[in-house]
Amino acid sequence: MDPCDSFSKRMPGRCKHFTLMMLLCLMSTLSFSLQAQVNQQYFDGPYIFQKADSIEIKWVERGLPYNTTIARTEASVFRRDSLPVVDLRRLEIPRVAASSYTGVKRVVAISDVHGQYPLMRELMLRSGVIDQANKWALGRGHFVVNGDIFDRGEEVLPILWMLFDLERQARAQGGRIHFLLGNHEQMILQGDLRYLNRKYYYTAGVFRTQYHEFFAEGSILGDWIAQHQVAVSINDHLFVHAGISPEVAALELPLDELNTIFQKQLLRQLDVQAAADPVQPLLTGPTSPLWYRGYFGEEALSKSEFKRLLKSLGQKKMIVGHTSQDEILSLYDGKLIVIDCNIKLGEKGQVLVMEQGTLYTINQDGEQLSIPNLK
Repeated sequence: MDPCDSFSKRMPGRCKHFTLMMLLCLMSTLSFSLQAQVNQQYFDGPYIFQKADSIEIKWVERGLPYNTTIARTEASVFRRDSLPVVDLRRLEIPRVAASSYTGVKRVVAISDVHGQYPLMRELMLRSGVIDQANKWALGRGHFVVNGDIFDRGEEVLPILWMLFDLERQARAQGGRIHFLLGNHEQMILQGDLRYLNRKYYYTAGVFRTQYHEFFAEGSILGDWIAQHQVAVSINDHLFVHAGISPEVAALELPLDELNTIFQKQLLRQLDVQAAADPVQPLLTGPTSPLWYRGYFGEEALSKSEFKRLLKSLGQKKMIVGHTSQDEILSLYDGKLIVIDCNIKLGEKGQVLVMEQGTLYTINQDGEQLSIPNLK
């Protein structure tokens, strides 16, 4: 079924912090709407919403918006030119059960891909995460996406739907995908669109809505993203987007509790509400695991401070993204691995591989490289 019908869904008013930004975004959608409709090479979606007994699907094809509702009993496979293929019969969102894992023989990690689907896919192929058909090839291994799929690049949706499908495949083989939340995931869910690629303003324009509403409660991708974690420990190596600040470490929150706070209280909560809890500002501002930059620059933690922090967390090493480098590298005598290596530019990149206690990188050409300064 491909009938077009109108659909409009408004979220409750956002906090005052975003009022001006929302007004500017609304003005932009009116301008981008006409531009998108004359762009015959413009494709986006699908954006899928759960209803009581039906599924609503929105997408853009050759610059034109489509909106259809299908009864669950009629759902099969969404397949359109130049768009991700989505099995509409498999839209269940699995619960993320654990925050810590041990005995994992192979781990591959990537960070800050920011919509660069072709490069990300090539790195996943080269490191054995997927095969040429985009099927899970890592067996019982774990694949960590260390935050920031959204913004900047123009192929965010292909990445999200690829990971959505791979997560189910990985679990079926005893493996895991960990899509950890970055600051850009939180920004999109809360309506902060300042880094949004122009393409997605087009999408907002043709549907006459705000882009973050495509990820509101009831949306498949939005609800899927919101139940993911902020931090995960694998073989006593802590993966987190930006890092754990001394202020957050002092809270002595178990990983399960830290993840639950973000999932249930922070990701879709207005800033003014979060500020009412004295703990939550530490998790939303510059000390947040999604925003912290205290390992870099003139005011970086000393080696002794970092090692005390890591010991208090009960971890051997910490793996972070968020702060861009030219390549994956190690700091603090090899206790901190920084894996944001500017994949967002779309030119080259690396993934981190942890195999039987050995750490190394693989680049887009399949070359296995050692990590500078790793001890």
